[in-house]
Amino acid sequence: MSVLSNVDVEKEILAGNIRIFPFDHSNIKSSSYNLTASKYAWSLKTKEKIVKDKKIIIPPHDTGIIATKEVIWVSKKICGTYHSKVSVVSKGGGHIGTTLDSEWIGHSIIAIHNHTKDDIVIDINDTFISIMFHYLHKPTTVEQHNSASQYSLLSNLVNLTDDDEKYFDESWKNQSKEVLKKVKSEKDFIALSAKNKNPYISTGKVVFYTIFGLIILSSLYFQTQLNKESFLYTVATWTTGVGFSGVLVPIIHSIYTNLK
Repeated sequence: MSVLSNVDVEKEILAGNIRIFPFDHSNIKSSSYNLTASKYAWSLKTKEKIVKDKKIIIPPHDTGIIATKEVIWVSKKICGTYHSKVSVVSKGGGHIGTTLDSEWIGHSIIAIHNHTKDDIVIDINDTFISIMFHYLHKPTTVEQHNSASQYSLLSNLVNLTDDDEKYFDESWKNQSKEVLKKVKSEKDFIALSAKNKNPYISTGKVVFYTIFGLIILSSLYFQTQLNKESFLYTVATWTTGVGFSGVLVPIIHSIYTNLK
């Protein structure tokens, strides 16, 4: 298992193995991705909302249950670990120690304990936790059976209103393909995709295909010059036949793939 760098995270987002919506490219750090606080937050003691004036207020010696704004899905070859941000810990917030299983889907539900005698304030839409993604040595064989965002667990911990239930139970949050559609519509994803798209065939490919293309053309020419009974004619015929299917077709396919 190894940690994904920013380059790896970008690659896997483009490949669809990591799906984050909403996606903000500025939240990708050197080896992590920062997640933002949503307006859905509750006190574990009272089970009631702790949001006021676009701020989450965790009372002294209480635990705040906070849903991330982002919905995440990861493939079977990727997992993750959640980590506290210094900005929260320095205020007296407890350290985070939880995981992201492969094929998880939904909002992340984060518990932050206030160890101090003062309120801990977190602005809605500010980043408050980081997630590090990891490659698995082998794809997991364990199926993910948790409900999206662990909605059933959340409903047992806090008091959800009808609007809360509708928010967490939106159908697209249960379907990885629908999450992918939303990710692909994001301007940051579109910009990242455009930046990483290479419309040209690499120099090495051009040289390789040019050489083999010349071999095929030479074989075609020699067929017209050689006696049909000769060994060289047989070699030229074989090269042309096999070469066309094995070389010219891949050339056409490669050009089409790189230029479409």
